[in-house]
Amino acid sequence: MENYEQAKKLIQESKNIHVLPAQNLRADSFSASVALFYALKKLDKKVNLILDNIPSELRFLSQNFQKNSSFLKDFTISIKEKETKVSQVSYEKIENELKIYLKTSDGKMIRKEDVSFGNDNFIQDKLFSHPDLLITLGVKSFTEIEDSFPNNFSNILNIDNQIENTEFGKINLKEEPNIMLSGIIVKLLKTIKQNDDEENNYLESPSSLLFKKILQKIKIKGDENIACVILENKDFEETNSYSSDLSFSLTKLKNEFPAIRDFLILWQEKDFPIITKCIFYSPNNILGEKILERFEGKQKGNGILFFVREEYIPEARDKILKIIEN
Repeated sequence: MENYEQAKKLIQESKNIHVLPAQNLRADSFSASVALFYALKKLDKKVNLILDNIPSELRFLSQNFQKNSSFLKDFTISIKEKETKVSQVSYEKIENELKIYLKTSDGKMIRKEDVSFGNDNFIQDKLFSHPDLLITLGVKSFTEIEDSFPNNFSNILNIDNQIENTEFGKINLKEEPNIMLSGIIVKLLKTIKQNDDEENNYLESPSSLLFKKILQKIKIKGDENIACVILENKDFEETNSYSSDLSFSLTKLKNEFPAIRDFLILWQEKDFPIITKCIFYSPNNILGEKILERFEGKQKGNGILFFVREEYIPEARDKILKIIEN
């Protein structure tokens, strides 16, 4: 536990943190990084999750993360919004000319002195300026990332479960291969929260742990790009949660992931295995009406709680998606 206490101290003393999962997203490095990203933000840390590529089914998360420096663009145009704000941006490419159109919220002109230009070094300085801490997950050695991070980081928290890991960090949380990376993160977060007030105990609460399960299980399905999640009994057991805890996840999805327009969560109660319970959320009232026309349920706002008489959950999901898309 000594290493976990040292890692806790390192995180507590850092304000600007970069989280870097293995860029091939091996094992559960991506989901573990996402969990860590949001936990650190709850601790009021400035956090960047650095990625080269994001799994297509989880691309809705990308609005909150930074791209790796090796994949940034070569050039940037910066506009200082002192007296006027840019509300819309569009562009048009004609033969050898590129026109960029800016619309301001108050109709005022943008002054030339508020516009500046920069190259890739400028962008990298903006994104990666003076980090206090780099946290790596599933990265075996610093040689894997040194091209993207040419500046030597004095503080690296290295988290991994590979035997080959070279323990290149200032602090190394290295576990056996049978320990999942997400398991290491949970242990780390519990260590961080050990002495905190109960009111701040969100990092290990059943609702929060269930939400992390939901993030790991999201699959984008159908022509309407519905974010679907199938929860198993073990998901509730492992997080010590109940279906009543789903309200926390619904609030998080609505408020923190605006790129998800519609989502569907399905599960079964132990005592009623032939009935699949479902929550469907959509701001599109027409889709909600289709659900209520075919299934028994009740609506609250843009959310609908209903059930399907289907024992096999994937079939229930497909049946619902077919109704929504017709």
